[in-house]
Parts: sequence; structure tokens; C-alpha cells
Amino acid sequence: MLTPVIVIYTIIRAIKYKDRRYLLQRFCFTQFKTSGEHKNPVWIHAASVGEVIAVIPLIKSIRKHYPALAIQITSNTNTSADIVKNQLACVENLKHYYMPIDWKWAMKKIIKLTQPRCILIVETEIWPNLFCYSQQQQIPLLIINARLSHRTTNAKPWLLTIYKKTLNNTTKILARSIDDYDSYLKLGAKKSNLKLMGNIKLASHTEQTVTSIAFERNYVLAASTHEDEELQLATIWKQLITDKIVSDEILVIVPRHPERANSIAQKIKTLLSNIAIRSHNDSISDITQIYIADTVGELKQFMVSAKFIFMGGSLIAHGGQNIIEPAQLHKAIIFGQHMFNFKDECKLLIENNAAIQVTNKEELYKSFSDLLQEPKKVKQLANSAVKIIKTQGDNILQHYMLEIKKYLKE
Repeated sequence: MLTPVIVIYTIIRAIKYKDRRYLLQRFCFTQFKTSGEHKNPVWIHAASVGEVIAVIPLIKSIRKHYPALAIQITSNTNTSADIVKNQLACVENLKHYYMPIDWKWAMKKIIKLTQPRCILIVETEIWPNLFCYSQQQQIPLLIINARLSHRTTNAKPWLLTIYKKTLNNTTKILARSIDDYDSYLKLGAKKSNLKLMGNIKLASHTEQTVTSIAFERNYVLAASTHEDEELQLATIWKQLITDKIVSDEILVIVPRHPERANSIAQKIKTLLSNIAIRSHNDSISDITQIYIADTVGELKQFMVSAKFIFMGGSLIAHGGQNIIEPAQLHKAIIFGQHMFNFKDECKLLIENNAAIQVTNKEELYKSFSDLLQEPKKVKQLANSAVKIIKTQGDNILQHYMLEIKKYLKE
């Protein structure tokens, strides 16, 4: 039913990004390497940037414990492919492909060609044909860090029926929280297939030290922002400048979708005119007010030296973005009221006085104002955040590895 829409969207995206590989692999028109060292890989599907970043520690742990094991990672987007290229280049015998569209013939083709020993689906992806054919071929399929979005749990009855049938083709569903565990049960997953594991994103504090971006000015970071949020933040920033609360700081915006940079600049120029864009190689002067960092794979590096961080996707009904990363990097964090995709993490930080949540523009202004003027409060929030995340995350990766090892026998 949706095939024409999917085909048109895929072609448009391939043209936009000038990515021939994206087109060929999404349509499954290409051959997938299966010879030599890349036989019988563990197949990890991480749909987008967030999922890829979440699974990086697990991939490195698999490589550490299984040096000869081939790893195949698929994703849906160009930006996630860039993350794989930039952050997993050190992992030997790892191949990235764009995930073919979930047509029956395409799923049969990729499974027959790659012959995976097991399949790990990260977080929310439910692929009926992939799940069905993997079961037919007796290939273990696990959903790891499993979570369900509001959109999925509130889907139409006919779609919920498809989801239930699809979930019954899984080998194991490793839920990231008790709420997600219960949601999978309500959706129709078998209790014997479910296991509560915790959020694998908490494990990434074990990663190596992140190098900061070379930057000429002190800055506050607005990370992973979405449409309409940048204008709200620019409005607040203008008022802070007018009220002489901003001294030498600059607001750095890292949009969730970098291709929106020019559009963002056009909108906020109605408020603040001194804007620089990273991909344009714009220089930063003493009068620059906002810097749009629209490059891929540098978000963590920008986080390192930020005075404090606002996390996007939370001023609008998107559900928030990953607040674990800035906490692990020892940062004070602000986010909005729409955090339903990170409800447990939000609760954990708020209950431990390790972050600030705002519900309106007045609170957003006050939180920025307080942190710009009170370095002791910034330090307290940062210390609390890193401490609670490390405490909760110490054993997460080990627990996942113990479960997944059952399916990785060489």
C-alpha cells in the first residue's frame, strides 16, 4: 500500500544526497559481500543516528570478545552511515549497508547472501518480512534496548495486529525499561521472549575520552534541535543579550538534521543578525551571536567544552533527544517538558538534582540566566549527572553481552 510513497521518497533522498549506494542498497539492487572474512556476520540494524551511537559500545565489546567475528551493520539514513564511517572505522571486519526496504523478496535476498548467524535490531524497528523470514530460516533475532514509541502503541487496530504477529517471530526482546517491558506485553509479545535489561546508552561512559572542538569563544550548546526550537532559543538568547546576562558567550546550535542549517539561519536572522555557519567555513568574530554547527559526527566534541547544554526535541512534542551523553560528559543539562522517549532517564536526573526541566519560555529564560550567572550551580548539576549515570550504567554492557553471547557462537 505504501510502496509508491517509499519508492519516491527513496529516489528523492538519493538524489538530494547524491548517494548512488543509498539508492541501490535500499532497493536491494546490489550484491552484499559474503566471502572471505565476512561470512556469517552478526547483523546489527540501527535505524538512525541515535541508534547507531547507542550501539557503538556493544559493537566494540563484540569485537573485543570475538576478534574474528564479522559484523554487518545496517541503517536507514545518510547521516547514520556517516557516523558509522567516522566512529567505527577502527573496528576491523565491519561492513555497513543501507537497510533494504522491507519487501519480502529483498529480505530473502539479503539474508541468503549474507547468511547472518544472528540479527540484533536496535530499539524500535519492527520489520514484518525480515522478522518472518529470519524465523523461517531459524536465525535468532533479538530486539535490543527495546522500546516502543507512543505512535506504535497507539497505532490503528489493524496495524497493532501486524505488530503482534511480527513480535511473535522474535527470539528475544531485551527491554530498556519496565514501562517498555509492559508495553511489549500489551502489544502481544510473549512473556517468555521478554527480558528487562536496562538502557544500553548508560554503558557508553566506558568509551574513550572525547576531544573538544577548537573554538575561539565561550559557548552554550543547543544540541540536536528540531524545527521551531531554534527560533525559541534565539528569542531567549536575544533577551539574555539585551539584559546583559550574556557576556562573551556565543550560542552554538547543532541541529538534529544538519541540512536545515540555511533555513535555520534565515529564520533567526529576524532576531539576531550575526550568525555563522560551520559548513560555510564562516569565521567567528567578537560580534558573532549564534553559530550553527551543521557538520556530522561532531556533537560530542561540541559538548565537551560547552558551559552547559540544552537538549533539543523537548520544546516540541518530539519526545526529547539522548540526555545520557551530556551527563556522561560531565555537563549541566536543560531540557523541555516533552521527554516521553526518555522518560526514565529524565526522571533519574531530575530526582537526583542532576538536570533542569522547563515547561515554558519563562522557565527556559530563567534556567539559562541562572546557569550563565552561577558557575557553582553549573558544577553541582554536572557532578550529580555524571555520578548517577555512572552508578546506573556500570553493569549494563556486561549484562547485554552475557545475553547476546548465547547467539554469537563462532
